[in-house]
Amino acid sequence: YMYAMFDSVSIRELHYNNKKMHFLYKDKIFYVDSDFLSIDSTICTWEDSVEFKIEHLMLKDFNVELKGNLTLNLKTDNMRFQGNFSTFNIDGALNLKIKNKLLSYKISTKKFNTLKPFMDFISQKINLEPLIGDWIYKKIVANEYKLRYLEGKFDLETDEFYPYQMKARASAKKAIIKFDDNAPPAIAQDLDVVLKNDTLIFFDIIFRDKNR
Repeated sequence: YMYAMFDSVSIRELHYNNKKMHFLYKDKIFYVDSDFLSIDSTICTWEDSVEFKIEHLMLKDFNVELKGNLTLNLKTDNMRFQGNFSTFNIDGALNLKIKNKLLSYKISTKKFNTLKPFMDFISQKINLEPLIGDWIYKKIVANEYKLRYLEGKFDLETDEFYPYQMKARASAKKAIIKFDDNAPPAIAQDLDVVLKNDTLIFFDIIFRDKNR
């Protein structure tokens, strides 16, 4: 209705549920800034499905910046996003799809040199198996990482994240691996890790004793 009836809409400050929001629609520019979300976008089409070109989207609660294309079906509330993300100095590609309140995601990254800040943050958000978390970023520390893919689902109504359906593959270079507190760590020049069925699988490893 806004698109059909108004050339522009500007709300300088809107208070709702102890939150503040600023809203602007003008000349196909769609801008929102709130305590938890910031969007700077252009509306490309507006019919049954609205297509946005996202110049900048910030999910403040998750410290994630997004840029790409978003399609929203106004009749079904289904959504699709394809673009890039940046979080904790990690950059990559992101595909999201929401259908029937179920969020499907697929993520890949460029090379980066530390995983700890991101994993410390994400471990607080989801109930990740502690042993899996330890192996992802505590027992293995590398000079370089790359996430080849991470895909899974998340129920927006129940917060279920289906850990046994999560799939991932990552690689690391010059990884220091500590199998046991009483044993010396080993070094893997090249390491591939696969997450499947809530299990981590390591392969293509060439070990050498760190003390040699």
